[in-house]
Amino acid sequence: MALIKCRECGEQISDQAPVCPRCGAPNKNTPSLGTGLAQGCGVIVLIVFVIFIIGILSSGRKTESVPSPQAELSTAPRSEPSTAAESAPTPVSWEEDLEITKKNWSLSEFSVATWNVRVHNKSKTLAYKDLHFKTVYSGPSGTVIDRSIIGHTEYQTVRPGRSISITFTEFAHSQSVRASISIDGAEFAY
Repeated sequence: MALIKCRECGEQISDQAPVCPRCGAPNKNTPSLGTGLAQGCGVIVLIVFVIFIIGILSSGRKTESVPSPQAELSTAPRSEPSTAAESAPTPVSWEEDLEITKKNWSLSEFSVATWNVRVHNKSKTLAYKDLHFKTVYSGPSGTVIDRSIIGHTEYQTVRPGRSISITFTEFAHSQSVRASISIDGAEFAY
């Protein structure tokens, strides 16, 4: 390391110093930060960043397909249904067809609520599956202290005009003394 004179102010500075500490003039004897290895690393980081941003933007974008002439012909209205699924009646609402006819619950010392529910399907033609229940628990004062929405009948179907019994457990607040249950959703089963 040697001392040299600054070209601007004449101050003695190190030949390794990038700028003069007195006047801030650049030292022509040292390579700048924008050259060599530093510049190469900066370019690589910039390229990786651009690729990352393009990846994020393209994954969020949904492409719309242009229907083919055959697809347009297949979506044209038909006079008669061609499959059993198309001829099946569509439900107006599961809310009109499904009802809870019996319900009973108990709370264990470990705050596990056990429900025994009987669900009846009033429809004569539609079947339902994947029932979801909404439970609400209240404390001694009547204040709601816990609620949940949970599904329990993944493998059970409520056939038209039939009833099924469902038993399930869930965690509830330890101070629950009253509870209510209702059907919160169901899917149409073909």
